[in-house]
Amino acid sequence: MSSSRLADLRAATALRTFPALAWLALTCSPALAAPPQRVNTPRTLAEADSLVATVPSPARDKALVEWAKHAKLNDLAWMLDRGPLHLGAPSCRCST
Repeated sequence: MSSSRLADLRAATALRTFPALAWLALTCSPALAAPPQRVNTPRTLAEADSLVATVPSPARDKALVEWAKHAKLNDLAWMLDRGPLHLGAPSCRCST
């Protein structure tokens, strides 16, 4: 294959690839540039319980830790007694 033919082939490949890369960059950049998620600290047991039921994230965990620092002991015990399935951890599939 001649060098000019090879150069033409590379140029054609680049022209086909560029729009796809530009589209990918435009669609992904807002998601990548999104500000970190912020979750308000729950004020009541009901709010904390509702927050526990959401998708786990570092922001959610930080809010729950802040709630736990000021929560009543009975509220903490109730929340922790719910088990890992309710607290967002994967269920334990133990074989006996």
